[in-house]
Amino acid sequence: MGVYQKALRETDLRANLRQITLPTLILHGRLDKICSYKLAEQMHALSIEALEKFNAELLGFITKAS
Repeated sequence: MGVYQKALRETDLRANLRQITLPTLILHGRLDKICSYKLAEQMHALSIEALEKFNAELLGFITKAS
């Protein structure tokens, strides 16, 4: 695991979530190597793991938020 992946994995940014005030779409890949799927249920590389599903979800979110 690279230095940046390790830092991202070990940094808890949940407290920063309160600062997000815009509609937000959170997608997560089951094969994410930085953040486990179990932890994420509590999106990394989803755009690579499941490109078509990712694009469909993203376009649906954009359409709904517009």
